[in-house]
Amino acid sequence: MLRQVANKYRAEIMALEIMPDHVHVLVE
Repeated sequence: MLRQVANKYRAEIMALEIMPDHVHVLVE
């Protein structure tokens, strides 16, 4: 799902950190 969103906006997922209570995504 996250990759699909990134591809949709032509962005690359530089960092992806999944936490028990939240998801932190850094895109460039």
